[in-house]
Amino acid sequence: MYRSPLKVHGEYLIGDKDGVQAAANMPGNQIIRAGKSLSGLEIVVCANGTAADPEAAFSLEVGACLTISVKHSQDAETFIALPPWEAGIAAPEDAPTALSVEFRPGDIIARMTLPYDCLPYIKGDLAFSAPPAGKVSMFPACLPR
Repeated sequence: MYRSPLKVHGEYLIGDKDGVQAAANMPGNQIIRAGKSLSGLEIVVCANGTAADPEAAFSLEVGACLTISVKHSQDAETFIALPPWEAGIAAPEDAPTALSVEFRPGDIIARMTLPYDCLPYIKGDLAFSAPPAGKVSMFPACLPR
């Protein structure tokens, strides 16, 4: 339970985007009512397979930076940016000379907890410093307490 994201079916800030087609910037495509959760929600970036190959890996270059940008709003029209969250991609311990890191479908790439004073509506963007290969999703998930 604690290692699996608890998400609402169909609620995605970014749903199943192809990293190669989106190049280095993936704008969000959905507004979600998620505020006033008192830090009970997190934003999860997860690797996906493709329709042709459900087991296809998502890969990023070692040293690449992933940036999660979340904006919040009181009325779902005027959005204010929260501080961006950045994660660097490091080589795995068992392969320190690897040039890229692969994530299997369902693997969590990054997580960001929403602040306790987050406004009711959120939307998000994803950016990579180097173009990724594969598909990725970003969604809100409940934190188990």
